[in-house]
Amino acid sequence: MIRKKIDQNGGDYLRTVQYAMDRDFVILDDLGSSGFNEWRSEVLFDTIDKRYESRKPTIFTSNLSREELTAGLGKRGASRLFAKENLVIEMHTVMDKREQGK
Repeated sequence: MIRKKIDQNGGDYLRTVQYAMDRDFVILDDLGSSGFNEWRSEVLFDTIDKRYESRKPTIFTSNLSREELTAGLGKRGASRLFAKENLVIEMHTVMDKREQGK
């Protein structure tokens, strides 16, 4: 959805990030599921940083470990995502519901 919105804004990801970050409540689902490259890491860092600085409620979900997210986001992004004032719920033992029937 973010990529589509960026395309609608003529490729201006900062405008898109600002649009999303001004909302009172944001959910970013499957953080890092598309992998990380320089551009994605920059967009994600800007998003995490703006939400962190605004102190507005944000839910991030990911199947990646803390270490994988740190590697993809860099230390600066991870420090904001895993800051002590944030509530982090790790559910490593929960089985994927789509795999339970196999």
